[in-house]
Amino acid sequence: MNIQFQNYGLVLDDFRLLRDVSFRIGAGESVALVGPTGSGKSLLLKVMQQSLWRVNPWLPFARQTKWQQSGSLKIMDLVCGPDRPSQKTVRTIQNAVAMVAEHSEWLPSSVADNFLVVQRRAGLDNPLRYEQIVDEYAQSSRNRALLMSFAEQYPAQIELPYLQYLNLIRALVCQPKVILLDEALIRLDPILLRQAETLLYEKSGSTTLIWATNDLYQASRVTDRTLFLIAGTVCEDSETPKFFANPRTSQAEAFISGRELESET
Repeated sequence: MNIQFQNYGLVLDDFRLLRDVSFRIGAGESVALVGPTGSGKSLLLKVMQQSLWRVNPWLPFARQTKWQQSGSLKIMDLVCGPDRPSQKTVRTIQNAVAMVAEHSEWLPSSVADNFLVVQRRAGLDNPLRYEQIVDEYAQSSRNRALLMSFAEQYPAQIELPYLQYLNLIRALVCQPKVILLDEALIRLDPILLRQAETLLYEKSGSTTLIWATNDLYQASRVTDRTLFLIAGTVCEDSETPKFFANPRTSQAEAFISGRELESET
């Protein structure tokens, strides 16, 4: 078992952000998180990566945000709640769980250097040179030429769609057990999007994939299960074809059809 939530809740100050969240995700599954804006999709990914406990060491005034957890949470059989996990546990999880978001973090160095550093941080014994990575992950001669052209460029010099594509490859190179995708491919044109999705499934192997996305067509196309969130809780957990063909709740049906969701009474 990779990830297990049981009656999990998360509070920041007096604001309850997640409540009574219960689901399990096994190794190798591909799962979609869908729901209206503000439903908690991105926050749930941060909980899975345990990045809630991260403090920016470059800010002298940085302080640990005071999150309060309730219920049970296990990630790769490591207990992460309700008590705050140890730094050792957090590091273990963050080394095995990769986050690929719309906007990614890069060092102010060349793309090739960034790929080398991230492999070393992941503890890979024999990190690949950038040329080797391109040879392995390029899907065509045109694609290879494009990736090679980025080698000595700084990430800030690269257009966002290509930077998202590079970010996906960077995650795959580190061989994580879980990849969290937070609108990770939202800027890609249809051709590059299909290439990225194909690459992900060809290279991810038994890696668990969790997609937080507002693209319902993508969710229906690339996942096995779908979790539907409203107001910080999971309202439906279904096989993806069943969720889109026959949702169990009126809220899910309205969301899929693009209608305004009615408030619960």
